Formats: sequence, C-alpha cells, structure tokens
Amino acid sequence: MNIPKKLIIGGLEYRVELVDPSFSKEQLGQIDLIKGIIKINKEITRERQESTLLHEIIEAINDQYQFQLEHEKIQGLEATLYQVLKDNNIYFGEAQ
Repeated sequence: MNIPKKLIIGGLEYRVELVDPSFSKEQLGQIDLIKGIIKINKEITRERQESTLLHEIIEAINDQYQFQLEHEKIQGLEATLYQVLKDNNIYFGEAQ
C-alpha cells in the first residue's frame, strides 16, 4: 500500500504527511480534524505507517459520524482490519 498524499473521508479532504516525529516522540501518528491533516511518523516501518494511517482514518470516521468509540476500541478495530487486509492481500485500487 502506498501512503497517499490526500484522502477523502466522508466527503472531507485530509492531507496526509509523513513527518519527523517532532509532534510527539511516542506517537506513531495524529489527526487534526479541524485543519484536515493526518501526520504519520516517517521513522517507523512501512507496515507501521500503513496501520497508523488506518487508525487515523477510523479516528476521522469516529468523529464525523459521532460513533463515540473509545480509543481502545479504535485500536482493536484498526489492528484487526489491518491484519485481515494484509494477510489476505486485499487491495482496493487499480492493479499495479
């Protein structure tokens, strides 16, 4: 999976940036729902970047649709979805 430079989630555009982890040394990524920016730590592995992007997408959906999922549930949902997609080679784009 390539990390896209932008995403549209529920009709809203988000810019995706691979950044130095200066936003927080411990964080893998973060989403700014007001500015529409998703930041992913560029120093982590590609798989971590992919799973972090999926996590931030779920965060945006959770906010937009007011699902009120607790962070632990978002983490579990992300981990499970990522595993299913990765282990089954599921890709929803054009063939490379």
